[in-house]
Amino acid sequence: MSAGQAPRRERTDSRAWLAALLLGCALSALNACASPAPLPSSGSSVATNAEARVFVEPDDGLDPVLNEFNGAVRSIDLVVYELTERQVLAALESAQRRGVQVRVLLEEHPFGAGNINGSAAARLQQAGVQVRWANPRFSLTHEKAAVIDRREALILTLNLTASAFTRNREYGAIDRDPEDVAEVQALFDADWNRISYSPVRPALVVSPDNARRRFEAIVGQAAGELDVESEEVQDAGIEQALVASAKRGVHVRLVISPAEGGTDSNAAGLQRLKAGGVDVRYMRKPYVHAKLFVADGRAAFAGSENISRQSLDGNRELGVFLSEPASLSRLQGTFGQDWGSHS
Repeated sequence: MSAGQAPRRERTDSRAWLAALLLGCALSALNACASPAPLPSSGSSVATNAEARVFVEPDDGLDPVLNEFNGAVRSIDLVVYELTERQVLAALESAQRRGVQVRVLLEEHPFGAGNINGSAAARLQQAGVQVRWANPRFSLTHEKAAVIDRREALILTLNLTASAFTRNREYGAIDRDPEDVAEVQALFDADWNRISYSPVRPALVVSPDNARRRFEAIVGQAAGELDVESEEVQDAGIEQALVASAKRGVHVRLVISPAEGGTDSNAAGLQRLKAGGVDVRYMRKPYVHAKLFVADGRAAFAGSENISRQSLDGNRELGVFLSEPASLSRLQGTFGQDWGSHS
């Protein structure tokens, strides 16, 4: 090949490359038109537990909790805001009698409830159960969780009271992820001994450590639909995040129970949400004590945290991000039922 032929081939190759590039750009543009990009999200995706299974109250009754306590063989570590349900107390006493180490951490002064936990504490202590009042460094210990045999964790929206199992909308998660369980155990041990602990598991939502930013993350990641159930809407920051999602095209739906008599502490927050495009419906029965987010049917939150400043920034609280398909389906179905049965 002569030296004079090489430049012609280079020019021919360059023209072919340019034509292919232009054709590729045109095809990409056509594909973009045929398949619109998803709505933008203002936050990164949350890490989820892909195995934890949920139960729903009042539909499932006492069995999910009693089965866990009755099946314990080594240990039960329980932290709960209110404990009055007689069958639950009996199950804890029975576990202690058969040799299970039972430790119970209780809030000493539940808001507006007086000494509601005092009789439970006395009864359990008489049966040999170790009982302590929660760490006073938190505004309240509003967490509802248990670790069974250090192999699975219950993470709940519900207190262990009769109304939780009969009259309230509530959710519970049974988490068997070993690293999640180890973290819930470490959190319990730290609070039991009144020492500090910094949570690291990305699927767990812990107040006051990381709950605010993780709430913002699940709200921000929603691209099309965001379904919420909450007993309280009393935090301007999370309310603004919900409104921002609605303004960028996400259909944000909130189910909440109406106030019954007296001052409605949710009134200002609900007004802000409605004015910002959030679709709000009220459900009287069952009473919404749940704390739930479901984003695009792909990720969900359930736990003890309300949408309130104290819950996110001052209390001890615990929740979990979920993505197990059957659990998501159950949560979506229950929310759809509640949305349709509004008063």
